[in-house]
Amino acid sequence: MSNVSVIENLGNSDHNMVKFTVHHISSVKSSKIHHRDYSRGNYQQINNYLSTVDWSSLMSGSVNECWTQFKQIVLDLEQKYIPLKPTTRIAKHKWMTHKALWLVRRKHRIYTRYKDKQHPAVKKANKDACKELRRARQKFERKLAQNIKSDNKSFFAYVRVKQKPRFSLVH
Repeated sequence: MSNVSVIENLGNSDHNMVKFTVHHISSVKSSKIHHRDYSRGNYQQINNYLSTVDWSSLMSGSVNECWTQFKQIVLDLEQKYIPLKPTTRIAKHKWMTHKALWLVRRKHRIYTRYKDKQHPAVKKANKDACKELRRARQKFERKLAQNIKSDNKSFFAYVRVKQKPRFSLVH
């Protein structure tokens, strides 16, 4: 730190503001999580490579050695021919529609732009998102209730997730 100086009061307070310069070197790490995009893989190249492998010599030895060699080939091919793509961070509930998810993301973008909950655009985005979320959940629950005779497993799975525990273990 350098250039430390005390400047005027902070509003009507008896506290003073301190101004300084921070000297810090840091590396920025990417916070994005990636996963393999198998729909865009180059399977022709993978097949070409696998057709050139001498499987009889590769699969000689103990089961563990064969498995290790096979696994290494598959992982190398995956790394070489299957591209990475970033993972989306927002988890989607079963009842959430794509329109509802889009409106929630839009709400976040608008709030990030204005940083004021009272701004008319933020209020409208919140209202639209809440309305669509409520509609999507009601539609999903109505569909579960209508199909309870033929698909009671889905209904009770949803109810079980919504229930609060009836007891708790206290030590």
